[in-house]
Amino acid sequence: MNVFDILRSPVDQQPIDPDTLVSGGGISHNRTEAGILHLDSEQVRLSDQVYAHPQLERWANLTKDVIPYYTSKKSIAGKIANAGYRGLRTFNHAKESEWILDIGCGNGAQADLLDNHSNYIGLDRNAQRLGMMLERHPNATAIYGDAGALPFKDKTLKYVFSSFAFEHIWYLKDAVMEIDRCTTDDATVIIVIPTEGGLWNLGRNLISKPRFTKKYPDLDFEFVSHVQHCNQATQVIRTLETFFKVKRRYMPTLIPSVYCNIFVELICTKQGA
Repeated sequence: MNVFDILRSPVDQQPIDPDTLVSGGGISHNRTEAGILHLDSEQVRLSDQVYAHPQLERWANLTKDVIPYYTSKKSIAGKIANAGYRGLRTFNHAKESEWILDIGCGNGAQADLLDNHSNYIGLDRNAQRLGMMLERHPNATAIYGDAGALPFKDKTLKYVFSSFAFEHIWYLKDAVMEIDRCTTDDATVIIVIPTEGGLWNLGRNLISKPRFTKKYPDLDFEFVSHVQHCNQATQVIRTLETFFKVKRRYMPTLIPSVYCNIFVELICTKQGA
């Protein structure tokens, strides 16, 4: 089983030689010493310019504090995140030859729920977090890439997962279209999102904002939150429903409202499947 069997360059859409990392069209890619495959689209995104803002760079530099806060089982935010990870266990039945793509994998905390990591692919656009993921799961595949230009051949992925990432994706429609392109007709896609635009906003103002504002008085937490959380829950759901049949699972109350729940698990299958 070789991950290059399903990879293609996001630049010229050609297969990539596993030895030279050069695509069929002559596009060179690279792998870091840590083992991260750089398969970015090289497409200039407006969001890249926005994320160059000093406040967002300041936030990025707090990774060692931010990641444990949002993934540790000790913090309230971390406990919520870990509850949202549970859907990934659905893919423990996957065969070794069936790849599991995790979009916005971060430090790979959610992948702790998988029995096997040799067929796990973590994709993120943060090299530091990908390095943390590989330290945690050295048998996994780490890809630095763009969710809106996935480096995979058509209809090659059967399982796709993402937790607490789609609220951050500026090019949401591109990402959903790419998932549709890359997945097989019998694919299962599980997307977990917070209830942005609902109860989640209240929780952030009551818990996360006071913590980070007090600890880092030079940080404009409100600005960072507005930029990063660019998609409300209803936007993500509507976009997914354009391409997939979507079963919604609201948690923890099961009441179908973003005002009564903390997150939503969206189980997606292909239209017509």
